[in-house]
Formats: sequence, structure tokens, C-alpha cells
Amino acid sequence: MDKKTAQSFEGKEKRMKQTIVLQDPESVWHRGSGKYNRSRRERRKKYISWLFCRVRFVSRVRRIPYDRRIIAQSTLINAIFEPINNSPVKYKAFLFDMNGTMIDDMQYHIQAWHKILNELGAGISMERMKEECYGKNDELLERIFPNRFSSAEKKEMSWEKERQYQESFRPHLKLLDGLPEVLAKAKEDGIKMAIGSAAIMFNIDFVVDELHIRKYFDALISADEVRVSKPDPETFLVCAEKLGITPKDCLVFEDSPKGAEAAARAGMDCAVITSLHEKEDFEGLSNIVRFMKDYTAFNWQPNIHPKTQP
Repeated sequence: MDKKTAQSFEGKEKRMKQTIVLQDPESVWHRGSGKYNRSRRERRKKYISWLFCRVRFVSRVRRIPYDRRIIAQSTLINAIFEPINNSPVKYKAFLFDMNGTMIDDMQYHIQAWHKILNELGAGISMERMKEECYGKNDELLERIFPNRFSSAEKKEMSWEKERQYQESFRPHLKLLDGLPEVLAKAKEDGIKMAIGSAAIMFNIDFVVDELHIRKYFDALISADEVRVSKPDPETFLVCAEKLGITPKDCLVFEDSPKGAEAAARAGMDCAVITSLHEKEDFEGLSNIVRFMKDYTAFNWQPNIHPKTQP
């Protein structure tokens, strides 16, 4: 095959790829409906058949060698099906942290702990309290007062803190904006959901029952169900096990760097709610697919991966 013929063929091949992209920029998946458009699929099928016939015709007329014909057809297939092969991932499960992720209550936890610990002589600032406010209650107490209190004393202080927290937060208890719609839509689409929190079950029951959202969740994992809390991945791995879903098919919703780290160590993607922390606090975590102030921008749709949303 001479140089002029080769250049002509390559030009036609390039124009074919461009035509395909222009003809069908959104692929056969209809965003928003979650269904294939049958008539559009049939038109696409006829268009593909015409293109293959065109490639065979041009190849024979130009006497292009068989191996070049195969390359041309492979290029055509890749160009046609690239939008489908790169279609968004559909997660099979949503795992929610609770405090600061589903409800904006972290300041109430911080204030309750700040009051109790400083009454015990800790002398810590509100900023330091914010940094320490993660994990199980007894773990927090042990970090602040190493080897000072017995298990029974820690348990009593923990209950007192939770009583203060619930009393102050109850008038403000509500889900973050957009979350009711996300829960309802995910349930409708068969997405399994769980809460994986370092809170005790007393607090989880307080939230899900006061807000009447227990019906959405297939598992509730509290601090009582795990040996080590976040950033250890056990909480989220137990959630996935209870749901019967592999970690890679789970999307975690978190508000803290420690929680996002736990998701990363569990092999899960993470969407971060910036209710307490800024984006800069999550540097170095490659599993984060997006940051959002609340759930109004999440706009859950079937088969739409958060990475593809603006």
C-alpha cells in the first residue's frame, strides 16, 4: 500500500471516530431515567452496522491488507464502546458515619466533653478537644487521662457525657439537608445501607428512632460491636460483612480524617461531609471521591458515580 493510500485511510478512520462521538456524545445510557432508550439503541445498532459495512467496502476497494483491516475494525469498536466501558460505577452499599455526617452535632459532643474533662482538671482548649473527639468514649478518656480511671469510672463518665449531649442537642436534631432524599432514593434503588459509628448504641437509637429512619438501614454498628474504633477499618469491614457486600462495592460517608482513613484502610471509597473539617485536613487520602457541605449536591441517581458529578 502506497503512502497516499495509507494517509487517505487514516484520514477516513479519524473522521469516523469523530463522527461517532458527535453522533452519540452521551452513550446509550439515559442519565436521569436509569433505563435504556430502546428506539435510540436501535438507531445506534443500525449506525454501527453501516459503519462496519463502510470499513469493509473501503478496505476492499483500496486493497488494504487483512491485518490493517483488523486494526481499523478494532479502532472502530473501541471508539463506539468507549462511553459504555467507562460508564460510572454503581455502589452496592452506602455506609454512614453518624455524628457530623448524618446530623450536625459534633459541636455538642465537643462541648459536653470539654466541660466534663476540664472539671476533672484536663485543662484542654476547645481546639484540642476538637482534635481528640474521635473513637470510643473510653479510648478518648484514656488518651486524656492515661491509666487514671477504672473501666467502671470511664463508663459512668461516658453515660454522663451522653446525657448532657442528648439534652442539649435534642431541640436541634435533624438530618443534614438532602439526606432524607438520598436515603429514600437509595432504598428504592436497592442500595443496602448501614451506620458504622464510634457512638454507643444508646446514641444511635436516639438518632434513628427520633428521626424515624431505622427502616432504611440493614445494619447498625456501634462502638459495642468492634474491638478497636476508627481509624482502624474494623467498623466499616463489619458493616460490609453484615450487609454481605465486598468492601470495593461500598461507599463510605464520613466527616473526619480518621473516619476517611478507616475507609481507606478498609479498601472503600469515601465521600466527605465538610461539617467540621476542611479539605486540607484530608490530604494524603486517595480514596476520597468528593467533598460536600451536605447532601443536596449529591443528587443520587442510579449508576452515577460521585466522581462524575460536578
